[in-house]
Amino acid sequence: MRGEFNGLRALILNDRRYAYYIHCFAHHPELALVAAAREVVEVHQFFKDLSDIVNIASYFSKRHDELQKAQTAEITHLVSINELATGIGMNQIGTLQCPSETRWSSHLDSVTSLLKMYDATSTVLENLKNTISNYSQ
Repeated sequence: MRGEFNGLRALILNDRRYAYYIHCFAHHPELALVAAAREVVEVHQFFKDLSDIVNIASYFSKRHDELQKAQTAEITHLVSINELATGIGMNQIGTLQCPSETRWSSHLDSVTSLLKMYDATSTVLENLKNTISNYSQ
C-alpha cells in the first residue's frame, strides 16, 4: 500500500498532489505483540507446529481435496445423528488458515479453523502417516 511507484499512496498522490500520508500506528502494537509472542518458547513452538500442520494437511491439492472430503463426511455424519443443526449457511466446508507473521488476528483465525476441522485434519494426517514410505516425505 505504501509503494513509492505503484502503491495506493502513489496513486492517491498522483491524483491529489496535496494529500497527506499518515502511517497507521495501530499496526505497531500488533507487530510488537507478534514479536513478544515469538520470545515465549511455548507460544512460538505452538504456532510453528500449527503452521506446519496447516501446510502439511492442505498445501497440496490432493491433500486439500482429501481434507474437504473428510470434513464433508464428518458433517454428514454429525447431521445424520442430530449433533449439528441444519439451515441456510450452516455447516459449510471450510479450509485451514495459516497464521500470518504480521497479523495477530490471523493466529486466532488459524486456531479456530483447526478446531473446527480437527477431526478431518486428523484423518488426513493419519492417512498421510500410513502412506508415506520414509521420514523425508
